[in-house]
Amino acid sequence: MTIIVKSPSSCSEQEQKSFCNLAVQGGEVQNKGLLDLVTRAKVLAFLRIDENDVGIAGLKCPRAPYRQGVFKKSKSNFDPEDFSYELGWVYIMLHYQGQKYSRKLVEQVLKFADGQNVFATSRSTQPRMHSTLERCGFVKEGFAWTSARRPREKLLLFIRRASQVSFSEVY
Repeated sequence: MTIIVKSPSSCSEQEQKSFCNLAVQGGEVQNKGLLDLVTRAKVLAFLRIDENDVGIAGLKCPRAPYRQGVFKKSKSNFDPEDFSYELGWVYIMLHYQGQKYSRKLVEQVLKFADGQNVFATSRSTQPRMHSTLERCGFVKEGFAWTSARRPREKLLLFIRRASQVSFSEVY
């Protein structure tokens, strides 16, 4: 098992495609416009087993309107401008789930947050992801809201404030 963390510009075209394919396979995003978002990210992380990408995570650089929308929908009292990065695209192929790989990916990606606040969203039906986020210094913020992509599901906002995270706690 190897975790590789790279800037999108350091990724080959094949790595970018692999990342996008896994993100779509995870069911959290649509392929339309995904490559543009991936290339705007701070870093991309790949979990490789036997030279195959079986998991991913990314530290996104979300645009202001998106950040504002997430914080507004969750009724958060925090200023979205105080959160430079979004943890996202965390996905482990089904066969490899349950082995704490998502936590290892998240820990590696967060090392590139440069001491900045980070937010993440997660479906309310993903308690294992919530546990991973909480173990990595995130806390639930605000209220659940209805997913635009999946109207029968709710989304939750998690925030990780750099000032409240002890480096030794997380790493």
